[in-house]
Amino acid sequence: MRITEASDRAVTILFSDGELPPPGAALALARQALAERGLPPWPDAEAECFRGGGKALVIVRPVPPRRRMFLFPDLEALLLGVSACPGGPSSLYAAPNGYLLALARDMVRPGLYEFGREAFLSPDWEVHAREQELLLMDGRAVDDLRRFFST
Repeated sequence: MRITEASDRAVTILFSDGELPPPGAALALARQALAERGLPPWPDAEAECFRGGGKALVIVRPVPPRRRMFLFPDLEALLLGVSACPGGPSSLYAAPNGYLLALARDMVRPGLYEFGREAFLSPDWEVHAREQELLLMDGRAVDDLRRFFST
């Protein structure tokens, strides 16, 4: 194994075919290479593997942090969940069985789990939902919901 590059944009590791580690191990090796060079670890990363000539090249890149998604069965549950978390960047989508709230990871609080349930969707789901006109509120949906429904 030989690390050929380690920067804030990518880590590339060259292996002989016989020593190729499992996918999770490549991410751990990338974190180790970043730490050895004094670079901060990435919160989330993806790895690609290219094989040829008895060798394998693994390229590990950072990915933007994914937003967390919570499904609420009705408006009342949504408003109770929203009241439990801080304001910030968030979006609200219509879902077949309620409302789907997308928000930054640092906005997640226990109240969201009490009144809704976390939904694990593809990172591309939000793009699809916008194309299907399921977006109800964008930007700061949590703040807007509080403002519109405050008593």
